[in-house]
Amino acid sequence: MFSCRQSARLGLAATCAARKLRYFYSNTLIAWQTLAFHGDPWRMLRGVVLLSVLKLVLYGILAALAVKGTPVDPLPRALIVVGILLICLIHFALTAPSFTAQLQNLVWMGTHSRALDFASPLHFRSLAWLTLKNWLFTVLALNLYRLFAVLATTRTRLDAMRLSAG
Repeated sequence: MFSCRQSARLGLAATCAARKLRYFYSNTLIAWQTLAFHGDPWRMLRGVVLLSVLKLVLYGILAALAVKGTPVDPLPRALIVVGILLICLIHFALTAPSFTAQLQNLVWMGTHSRALDFASPLHFRSLAWLTLKNWLFTVLALNLYRLFAVLATTRTRLDAMRLSAG
């Protein structure tokens, strides 16, 4: 077995996170019940690897198009650079909420105890819309809205969590 530091170096942070979650949950008491994490760390890793590969392929295609442009006309290269920046914006605006929602749902749906059940029906659409709204207000308010954006995101994530007696 790899240690957590070696796993993180190899890009296997999801398996390390799952091991830490198992330790944390088995040593946490809620209503005098210990928790158990039954999520699949390989499922978490598969999603991260898939997103990384897709991102690298997309950036590689755009970089090849930028290099292939004509040296006389700088306009196509400028449009490609603007396209790359827009794709980066879309990447962070859509994949971050998607990853956050899926990871929260996976972790809380995989957490159980003998008497308690957790649920997290966090939807990607609501988190993505909130992320775009937070970015817009943060830019318009010159980063003064950032604290409220973090609080709104945290509140949305916490409101999606459910605890019921099993």
